[in-house]
Amino acid sequence: MAKRILKYFIIWLILSVIYFLLAEPLVKLLFPDEHNVVLWYITLVYGLLLIVIMILTSFLIETFVKRDRQKTS
Repeated sequence: MAKRILKYFIIWLILSVIYFLLAEPLVKLLFPDEHNVVLWYITLVYGLLLIVIMILTSFLIETFVKRDRQKTS
């Protein structure tokens, strides 16, 4: 269980750092005439929340599917 948590934590960390670095170019692409820090914060928060939701969903699915497969075997 600890290895699985560590694996998902590392995936979350890598994706979050990549998204943090790409958030400003993404804001420039989405809002070409706006140069506002608030837009960057909003984009960053929503993107990081999306990453957390995807990682947690993947973790829970893997945890419960493996548990169900072990019970049926």
